[in-house]
Amino acid sequence: MIMKAVYLFFFIVLLGCSSNDDPKPVQNNALFDTKWQTEDIITKIIYGGECYQVIHFKDNENFEFYKTRNGQISSHDDEGTYSINEKVVTIKYMNSTTNKETIANFDMINSGTLVRNPKGTAYDTYVKQ
Repeated sequence: MIMKAVYLFFFIVLLGCSSNDDPKPVQNNALFDTKWQTEDIITKIIYGGECYQVIHFKDNENFEFYKTRNGQISSHDDEGTYSINEKVVTIKYMNSTTNKETIANFDMINSGTLVRNPKGTAYDTYVKQ
């Protein structure tokens, strides 16, 4: 009887220790927790100072747009999701000005440069911070 109890105990321990449910580590993409900025010329003309538009890729799929003036966040504009397909970054968000879903593509020129590229014409160049 004692031997059956010992065998049962070891069997339960073996089943508990041989679980395949261990979480797999998440492989972060190249944009994970990075910030990219471009000079905001219009805001600079109106208010003066150092003005930038910033894209913060918060994790592997979410981002936020905000503006800075003289190193301080001056406005949170929009947030949404993004995906990477080879060297093209596609962002999707609800535009707070037009209240419409907006999709924008960026060409990843190198590990430190994103170029917003609507219909083949360079628009804004964002530099990794």
